[in-house]
Amino acid sequence: MSNSSLCLWNPEGSRTAIVWLPHEAEAALEALSLKVNAKKNAEVLGDFPHGNPDAELILANVGSTTTQVYNPTTGRFLGGIDGGSKKWSAEASDALQKIVYGASDGGKRPVSFAIVGAPGYSVPEGPTKWHEPSTVDTPITKWFAELAEYHPDVYWVAVLNRTKAAKIPQPNCDWGDAYASLPIGVIREVWPDAPEMPPHALVLDLGGGYSRLYRKVGGKITEWDKHRPEKKTNDILFIDGEYRPERIGALVSTLHENVRALLNEHPENATGTPMTLCIIGTGEAREQELAAAATPV
Repeated sequence: MSNSSLCLWNPEGSRTAIVWLPHEAEAALEALSLKVNAKKNAEVLGDFPHGNPDAELILANVGSTTTQVYNPTTGRFLGGIDGGSKKWSAEASDALQKIVYGASDGGKRPVSFAIVGAPGYSVPEGPTKWHEPSTVDTPITKWFAELAEYHPDVYWVAVLNRTKAAKIPQPNCDWGDAYASLPIGVIREVWPDAPEMPPHALVLDLGGGYSRLYRKVGGKITEWDKHRPEKKTNDILFIDGEYRPERIGALVSTLHENVRALLNEHPENATGTPMTLCIIGTGEAREQELAAAATPV
């Protein structure tokens, strides 16, 4: 495709070429993805090593700094916390304890927890699919290990291997895939203010780590792994822990050029002309941007 035919999305109300995804919208889209992909997810989670076959399976989708908890069977969102595989606090512990209490209906029914997402990259090397949380060195998995040992209603906790070498399928609770592929009417049922994308679009999930790219026809573009920036987003936008919003412009330009290069090399990902790159921000930069937007001028 021509280098000039990739546009940047800049919907009304956006101060930059990045739309910062509200937390409630992210959780709602992930829950929607669980519903849409229920059959596939049942296959992926079907061999979960239950300590009690009567325990209801709960899914904890853990990122680097945030965690969302769902019932994967119904797609119901049970709650989220400000804490994950790299960020933890007493407040996160208390918030997650309340979610566990709610998931077990106040201790009236047994539950088991499948931990998916970021901790899966830290499991011991090898092809084993499910790992006990005590063997995974992240603060949230250590917390879950203690929970399984002492909480009378939590019968089992296991971490799903997500390493590239193991090549184990993951459950689809991916907001990016849902937003890229589902009709806007369906999306607005859970996110009423969702901006509508142009007809020929790619969705880029700009989190705190490495970004991900999705087709509007659905599915992650795996070739993006070879074209995305070498540095993680947080390493670009934060210097010594301080947010540097003036670096956003250069980052957007880099992403724009890199997606152009990908489309030139893999034109099968272009569905029409012009293509539009829709960048949606999550991660720690989102916290800064949403807080700034909420602050009166």
